[in-house]
Amino acid sequence: MPNYCYFDMVVTGRKDNVNEFIRIMQNDYTKTHMFRIFEAEVYEREDVGLMSQVKLFGNCAWSVASCMLDGPITYYNDYIDAIRRHPERYVGFGPGTHLRELSQKLKLAIEVYSEECGMCFCEWYYFKNGEFLEDQVGNYEEFPLSEYEDYQQFVADWRSWRSDNSRNDELPPVTEEQFNQSKEYGEDWFNYSEFNFDEKCHPDLLNTCIQEQKKEAPMYHLVAEGEQYVPLKDRERARWSQSSR
Repeated sequence: MPNYCYFDMVVTGRKDNVNEFIRIMQNDYTKTHMFRIFEAEVYEREDVGLMSQVKLFGNCAWSVASCMLDGPITYYNDYIDAIRRHPERYVGFGPGTHLRELSQKLKLAIEVYSEECGMCFCEWYYFKNGEFLEDQVGNYEEFPLSEYEDYQQFVADWRSWRSDNSRNDELPPVTEEQFNQSKEYGEDWFNYSEFNFDEKCHPDLLNTCIQEQKKEAPMYHLVAEGEQYVPLKDRERARWSQSSR
């Protein structure tokens, strides 16, 4: 049984392409799929015209790198190699894929952050239109608050852990007041990640993608009219025709 790796993902692009990406994330192996993703659920969505941004939460086996990327020591590479060597064993299986390929084919911006508490690491990857823009792996740790008698003991353990991981002697990112409050509320764990996804992610990515779409095809930029979306050039032509009557 693998260690579970929990991930948060932000996907931005054209609505139909974003929907196709979600389907692939949730597909079984008979269709186009990624690998050993146990759960991938949308928990937030914003639609602007034909553009969409969705946030997904889920879990996969071992790491995002092994399940959703290509390259050495990934399920994708193992799958391609296995089909090449034993095609008869994979009759009825759909094609495998990975984030970089989907980002390129579907013209998506994909940002993903993960935490794996068993091996104490976190990941941060960012793709845009097939380009690999961020590739980082950092430290992740969970501290059992119930095992510390006071804040000073917690700080000493924190500094020892940071020293073991070649970090400096800074204080933990939790104050004595927060520590005591957590103990008072009965919280058992303090989770530390080297990456703060809320700070690192690109918050205005949806608007950026919309502006890029306008620059690529300004005459064909789609605008909403009720439940329909009409090319801007057709809408302007209709207005001109009505005003000239």
